[in-house]
Amino acid sequence: MTTHTYIYITHIYISTNSVGSIAALFSTALCILQAASRLAFCMGRDGILFRFLGVIQPKSRVPYNAVMGCGFLGCIVPLFFDSTYLIRLSEMGYLLNCVLVNLAVILLRYRAEACPQARTVTTATVTKETEVKSILHVIAISLWVVLCTSWFRYGLTIYNKPYSNYYISCIFLFIALCHCFALSRLPQNEVNSEYATPMVPWLPVGSIFVIMLIVFTETPPFVWMAEGVVLGVSLFVYSSYSFWNSRTHRLQRQHDEERRYSEEEKEVLAISALPTYNTMRTT
Repeated sequence: MTTHTYIYITHIYISTNSVGSIAALFSTALCILQAASRLAFCMGRDGILFRFLGVIQPKSRVPYNAVMGCGFLGCIVPLFFDSTYLIRLSEMGYLLNCVLVNLAVILLRYRAEACPQARTVTTATVTKETEVKSILHVIAISLWVVLCTSWFRYGLTIYNKPYSNYYISCIFLFIALCHCFALSRLPQNEVNSEYATPMVPWLPVGSIFVIMLIVFTETPPFVWMAEGVVLGVSLFVYSSYSFWNSRTHRLQRQHDEERRYSEEEKEVLAISALPTYNTMRTT
């Protein structure tokens, strides 16, 4: 093989590899755009985001507004921020989303009143007092898990003794496990579904611990600050717009009104069945 042939084959290999990398990049971008646009469409349809995102084009049956909105943001945001910074921010956002899902699984199992969209059946043993206790235990577990994982990562900078640092983290973890044991002793709702999360609350709490350990050990501080700003804006939008316009809130309000009307009708029927009431009407 001559030198010119070797250089020619090398150029072909490099060109083919470049074309394959570009094709892989475009296919990945299209997959991300499809997932993000469908998520925005579902949130717009349920009222969590603006309702024009939940509109489907009649001819193509495609959520045109959601696709164009996500595509516009995907083109504009990388022009002002570093790609490495955005990747780390999206990784942390995905991990925190998993934490919120695990917390929601725990809270729905100890909900006293039935949610119209939840696949749980409330039982008589789950009272309002049980729900309040479960919320307090979940808050305590979250705080102790955050203290355990953060002290495991940053404890050496505060308390410069390695073994004592591990002992303190284990104490925080033991307190979180005690709250988890107390939470597991409370009565739970029955799940009306073929698939359900097993070992509640142990499995969700273990998932939260692993995720927070990864977040504190692998995430730099500047990503924490940026994620805090994003979470603050998200909470403001949710509390001011999304919660009051969501489909779940409308169904819950409709369910409460129907229950209130049924209770009023029962009271009217009970009053009309009284003998004194019937005697007064006849006179």
